[in-house]
Amino acid sequence: MFLHIDESGNSGNNLFDQNQPVLSYGVLSSRWDVDAHAGEERRVISERTGEQALHAYRLGDSGLRGISDLLVELHERFEFCFDYYYIHKPSFAVATFFNAVFDAGINPALKWDWYWTPLRFLLVGVLDGVLDDVLLRESWRLCLVPLARLERERENISALLAAVIDRIERSEVPERLREILIDALRYGVNNPGAVDFGIYNQTALSPPPPPPPLLSQPGPYRRQSQTFP
Repeated sequence: MFLHIDESGNSGNNLFDQNQPVLSYGVLSSRWDVDAHAGEERRVISERTGEQALHAYRLGDSGLRGISDLLVELHERFEFCFDYYYIHKPSFAVATFFNAVFDAGINPALKWDWYWTPLRFLLVGVLDGVLDDVLLRESWRLCLVPLARLERERENISALLAAVIDRIERSEVPERLREILIDALRYGVNNPGAVDFGIYNQTALSPPPPPPPLLSQPGPYRRQSQTFP
C-alpha cells in the first residue's frame, strides 16, 4: 500500500491557537506506486498545465478543470482512496495528560482495565470536562519539559494534579468515577517523579511533517510506550 499524505493546521507545539484548533490530514492511498507507474500520465499533465510541480492552489479551478479527464483516468486506473483524519488539538492535550498520569503501567493506584480497555474513555471524558484552559495549558507545558529539567518541576506537577482533584471534587462527576480519578491523581501528587510528564525531544509530541509517499519509518514515541485514546 502506498500513501501520499498532506496536512493542514499544523501549529507545532502550540495546541491553543484559536485560529487553528484542528489538525487535519488528507491521505491518498493506492495499492500501486503511482510515482513508478504513472510517468507518462504525469508528463502529459505537465505539458498541458505548463507546471512541473502540480499543486491545486497554483492551478486553481480552471487549471484543475483542464486536466480533470486525466485525473479521472488516474483515479480509475490506480483505484485511489481518499481518507481524512482530524485531531482537535485541545482534546489531544487532554489525552496526553491522561496518558501522563493514568497509565496503569506506572500508576499503581489505577486498575489496569481503566487504562487498557474502552473504560478509559469514561475517564478521558470526565477530564475533558474539568480541565479548563489554564490547567490544560499547564499540563501541556509540563508534558514538553525536557527530561533533564523535569526534577525542577516536581512541585508544579503536584500542584497541577492537586488542582485537578479540587475541580473533580467540586464537580458532579459520578461517585465511582470520582473515586477512581482522585485515587490515581493523589498518587501523582505524592509521587510527581513517577508519572510520565516530560519528553526526551521537544518535537516528539508535536504533529510531524507530512511523511514521504511510502511510509516506511516509525513515528515518534514518548518515553513510555503509550496508546492515545
